[in-house]
Parts: sequence; C-alpha cells; structure tokens
Amino acid sequence: MTVEELQGWIRAWVADVTGLPEEEIVDTKPLENFGLSSRDAVVLSGELENLLGQQLDATVAYEYPTIALLADRLINGPKETPAAAQSKRLHAKKSSGTGAHDIAIIGVSGRFPGAKNVEEFWNMLNEGRAGIGELPISRWSEYSSDQVLRTKMETQNLRGGYFEDISNFDPEF
Repeated sequence: MTVEELQGWIRAWVADVTGLPEEEIVDTKPLENFGLSSRDAVVLSGELENLLGQQLDATVAYEYPTIALLADRLINGPKETPAAAQSKRLHAKKSSGTGAHDIAIIGVSGRFPGAKNVEEFWNMLNEGRAGIGELPISRWSEYSSDQVLRTKMETQNLRGGYFEDISNFDPEF
C-alpha cells in the first residue's frame, strides 16, 4: 500500500464515521477538526492495525494528528517524533537569547484527573499521588457490542487520567 492509498482509506474512514462528505476532509487538517473523539482515535488505530497487519499504539493518531502525517508514518516508518521536534524547537528558542519578559498571573483555574480544582491538584502533587486510575465502568460502553473493539480494549492498558462526570465536560468551552 502506498502513502496516497492509505490517505484515501483514512479519508473514507473519517467520512464514514463523521458523515462529512469526503471532499471536505483535507489531509493536512488535524483529525480532531472533523469532529473525531478520543474514542474514534482508538477505533481508528484498531482499524489501521487490521488493515496494515501491524501492531500500533492506541495513541498513534495523537502523535501524528493529520491524515498526511499518519499515513506517512504508517507506510514509511517513524521519523523524529513530533514531541522530540518540539523539544528541539523550544531548546533552540530558549538558547537564542530572546530576553526576559515580565509575567503577571491574574488568576488560575483548572480541572484535573483526580482533582476538581487547582488546590486539590497541588495537594495531590505534594502528597505524591497520581491522578491515574482504571477506566471508568461506563466510559466507552457504547463499544462493548463490537467484538473487535471489546477484544482490543481487553488487551490494552486503559489506565489513564480520567475526569469524573465526563458527560458534563464542554469541549467547546
């Protein structure tokens, strides 16, 4: 399979999952821009495993967030990871002598796995606790009827930093 053929396959898969016309799906746009959820990204990695006959991390779509990057990685193999490239850019920026800037912190807020606010998060860090836990029982339950996905989920380590009451999470906000 060529990179172009795989790009076409991924475009068709995204169109099928999202209901978007395939001509609206651009290879250089992040997959999340098409309305794919984190669960869809895991499903995509499983489908790509079956298609290509190679074992993939469930996070491959996050590491290579566009159709072009993902197809190139899967056909041509890994190059420098995006995280390593970003680290190099940040290091180069720091060492280029950009100068000091004043910073004023006006307020802080946050919601974290294992902590409902910044104060709880800070306490969690001070106590050496992690916000990592088992997959909540109801999370991804809509995939339990799919034998392939259920088997994949049973064989993967699904421990992670999960928010409580995810149904009230507002990603648009």
